[in-house]
Amino acid sequence: MATQLDNIQINFLKNEPTSIVNKINKEINNKIKFNMKEITGKNVIFSSSAHRQPIIEYTNSYNFNIEYIKTIKEKKLIVAIDSSSIPIYDLDNGTIYASRVTAVLSLNGKPIKYLRFGPFLNYYNENILTQFQFIKLNQFNKNYSSVIESHIRNTLEKILIKELSNSLNNCIILIDGTLNIITSSKEGNIILKKSNENNNSLIGISKTTSDKSIIFTFPKLKSLKGSPFIFKIKSNERNIIKKESMLLKMRDDGLVFKTESITENIKLELGYLSHNDSYYRGYPESLRLAHNISIFTNFENICFKSYLHKNFSIKEIPSENTRDTILRWYWTLKNIN
Repeated sequence: MATQLDNIQINFLKNEPTSIVNKINKEINNKIKFNMKEITGKNVIFSSSAHRQPIIEYTNSYNFNIEYIKTIKEKKLIVAIDSSSIPIYDLDNGTIYASRVTAVLSLNGKPIKYLRFGPFLNYYNENILTQFQFIKLNQFNKNYSSVIESHIRNTLEKILIKELSNSLNNCIILIDGTLNIITSSKEGNIILKKSNENNNSLIGISKTTSDKSIIFTFPKLKSLKGSPFIFKIKSNERNIIKKESMLLKMRDDGLVFKTESITENIKLELGYLSHNDSYYRGYPESLRLAHNISIFTNFENICFKSYLHKNFSIKEIPSENTRDTILRWYWTLKNIN
């Protein structure tokens, strides 16, 4: 039963799980290495990153085959995972990034603990990228920052999911975004095997989507009452591991989110999720907290720069955002008027 939390989980909730934390840190440090020799004495400039676009909503009318979810008022541990990666400095042939990953644990509708790993410093250039089978890069100076950030975040999240799937039983592991980091990865079979052995389910909830085939359905579903409910959709993605895709609405005053799952009974798991997490506009609070705990502040950004200056003799050279410089006068006049 979901109400039966074993001793491992009780200790995990009450105490700092030192052995698990140390194991995860060791695994991350093996995968995410900071190539210090590559940056020593180099010239650098400030980095900037692109912004993701929200789900776009359009109006249209469809008949929906809605499947309603029954909230199951029993305890089941929710583990929400999110990560963050930001560019710190651009070099002539690469970029320095800072990253970290967070897990937030919720039970009975309340967050009860969080685990944060990092920050980790990473340096990527064209030679390093080819090792990860990225698209062929003719010039690294093009804007591939979002691709690299995604790679770093996926690596961190995959490690954390793997270790927690192996260490915990009868949990719902929530991921911010798609489950592609599992379903399209060769390591995914190992993660899935451990999850099945320990009766853990994997659910990914996306705040954004590039799937234009479903964006017309969001307004209609948003107006429907009687949540939580799901509307199953077909996925055209080809993955090593099969996953189930759907649109999910958890609360009547909430938004609609594209959701993916790897579990035998998604309606049952969503019933437990409905009770054991709290929600803001229908989005799990545990995922919101994981996001907020993993992101970097401006002060931390300054500290990274200070650390790099002090320890690696890098020299910051003047740089300017040409677009902002050219267009700033227009926005200044517009705000005055």
